[in-house]
Amino acid sequence: MIYKYSNCSSLNTVSIPEGVTRIENATFSGCISLASVIIPESVTYIGNNAFRGCSSIVTVSVPDGVTSVGGDAFEGTLWLEKQPTGLLYLGKVAYKHIGEMPENTEIELKDGTVQIADGAFSQCKGLVDIKLPESVTSIGGGAFANCTGLTSITFPENVINIGNTAFGGSGLTSVTIPKSVTNISVGAFYSCINLTSVTIQDGAKSIGDDAFERCYNLTSVIIPESVTSIGKFSFYGCESLTAIVIPEGVTQICFAAFSKCNSLKSISLPSSVKNIDKSAFYKCYSLIDVFCYAENVPTTEKNAFNESPISSATLYVPEGSVEKYRKSSPWSNFGSIKAIGDDSVIDNNGTDINEVNGQRSMVNGQSIYNIAGQRIGKMQRGINIINGKKTAIK
Repeated sequence: MIYKYSNCSSLNTVSIPEGVTRIENATFSGCISLASVIIPESVTYIGNNAFRGCSSIVTVSVPDGVTSVGGDAFEGTLWLEKQPTGLLYLGKVAYKHIGEMPENTEIELKDGTVQIADGAFSQCKGLVDIKLPESVTSIGGGAFANCTGLTSITFPENVINIGNTAFGGSGLTSVTIPKSVTNISVGAFYSCINLTSVTIQDGAKSIGDDAFERCYNLTSVIIPESVTSIGKFSFYGCESLTAIVIPEGVTQICFAAFSKCNSLKSISLPSSVKNIDKSAFYKCYSLIDVFCYAENVPTTEKNAFNESPISSATLYVPEGSVEKYRKSSPWSNFGSIKAIGDDSVIDNNGTDINEVNGQRSMVNGQSIYNIAGQRIGKMQRGINIINGKKTAIK
């Protein structure tokens, strides 16, 4: 690997020897006299800012075997400035769309593309459709940021990385994240104001900070049992979200994770939860029911439910734990605390629900859904919606 030549103002030509596989971050950044770069066939990785600010570069040879190019690797080079309008590929990387994109543009990435680089289509407001080949495994940070015309995308089953703010501010209306993605990165779908539904397939381990922050129209999110970590501000300001089921395995509800979810009526917390941070459910003005399956009262910041109407809400806890919650703040401030008995069903006479996400499931003549709006074929632990009524089963 090569990584020690940044700001060498006298360097004018570079021929990297065969056998080198990586050009590390900022390796040649600021080499203002560098005019020509020959990269050997052995190189597969070019790091962030590798040639950034090499203003004299006019010739670059990138081999077909390159599978990863970091953000701004060639930013500020004469070579990049002279590239023709359109999508620039570097090896197997869709590196950057050059120039202004026309309205109603549809793009199909070529087969064999492995990576969409950081910021590749950022601010391309004319992009309305993009087809990704099965070969794509990584979508870089900010790759589709502020692509307001992009309303849908189908992720290949081989994608393992969706970078920070990859779709921030885009026009997506619904998203299904494949099981191959184990981490939903920081701000990945930040401020997607048209996003209404999110399905995270089983396989994801964590939802990063700000991942769905300010998705104002998000009404449904299905979080699988594989998720064990939900970050700070992850669903902050999701004003249309009406219910959330936190899966077993999650131990902490982080700072402001569901703050300002104005329409949130029902919350289900798993038996694994141990800590609830400050403002976790701040200003959830519509809150009616909280189901907490932790037998031991989670360590909970006193302002976790600040400005949420818990004095008129009902808290359901495991049988035998009612007194523990009644003696612990802020849980003691709930208007009613009830036990969920073994194998018993509690009907809390919830508001009639005629349809959830347009889906119905009939069991013994009754419609059954989970509280996130996913059709199910039988009763499950937690909150269920049966024949339009909210129920809970232990």
